[in-house]
Amino acid sequence: MEQPVYICRRTTIKGDWFLPLPAGIWQQAEEVTLRRTADGTEPRLTTKVRALWNDWGMYVRYDCEDDQIVATHVSRDDPIYNEDVVELFVSVDQRLETYAEFEFGPKSVMFDALVRNDLQGKIQVDTSWNCEGLRCRVDNRLRERKVVYEIAFPFAPLYGGSAPIFMLGTEWIGNFYRIDRSPEQGDEFTAWSPTRQASFHTPGRFGRIVFAAERA
Repeated sequence: MEQPVYICRRTTIKGDWFLPLPAGIWQQAEEVTLRRTADGTEPRLTTKVRALWNDWGMYVRYDCEDDQIVATHVSRDDPIYNEDVVELFVSVDQRLETYAEFEFGPKSVMFDALVRNDLQGKIQVDTSWNCEGLRCRVDNRLRERKVVYEIAFPFAPLYGGSAPIFMLGTEWIGNFYRIDRSPEQGDEFTAWSPTRQASFHTPGRFGRIVFAAERA
């Protein structure tokens, strides 16, 4: 399978912005559509993802088609992966064995952890790690069959507390995911780069995230 590439465009906004971002900013971003995790086919519910960056950090938006919300958890690092959730895994040094895991639920509950993966099936998830400055805003529009997540996180916590000076062409590896839980329709797992198996923790299937200049 060819490794997909996401071109993450630099945004014109400066510094740390509160969510939601100003109207029209997301038009600067490239858009990708998630596919079924197991086989790469078109899912029942559409999910479109966009991402942008500036010197402070990264901004990500998930536009999710939805017809029912399954969400009961209310506290940070609760097991929201058992309910409706969108997720982002990233390795800033491109190592498959260590990466950050971010998850967000419809009630704006956040989950963040550092993952150590021996690539043989053993995974350690350290939820004691917090990405200071991580934020999420969720707009539930079920009458329109839509839920919109806007996410922001600074670069510094991913680099040990010191924000890097990004050069154009800097690369991460990672993946965008979504889980939709439906008692009637069955659960649906989708990904930007399908893992071809049930688990999202398959870093060998991560795509490349390339930090690029503003859209011309």
